[in-house]
Amino acid sequence: MAEQTRQGRRGDSRAKRAAFASTGAKALSHPLRGELLAALADQGKASPSQLASAVGRGLSLSAVSYHVQQLRGLGLLRPAGTRQRRGAVEHFYELTAKGERVLGFLETVGE
Repeated sequence: MAEQTRQGRRGDSRAKRAAFASTGAKALSHPLRGELLAALADQGKASPSQLASAVGRGLSLSAVSYHVQQLRGLGLLRPAGTRQRRGAVEHFYELTAKGERVLGFLETVGE
């Protein structure tokens, strides 16, 4: 019985590593996403508008917002507040612990 429990834990650990690798691969599916993660790590929290400015390259706000939502859906970002701005609500995001791990992985691979 104890052997089955140990095997179950190893299987759980493998499944968690595989899920993490899958998340990392999805985050890498567009080069902008790694840049957004790095910009958020530098700024702590930021809105898509601020991230578009930080990343540069003349990206549209809608393109950056799309990728922010993709990263949020992967569990790499979380909401970090809102504020009123010019009659609209500006949303802010920050890295999750998982996002920090994926960014660390990307930085290690990039060395």
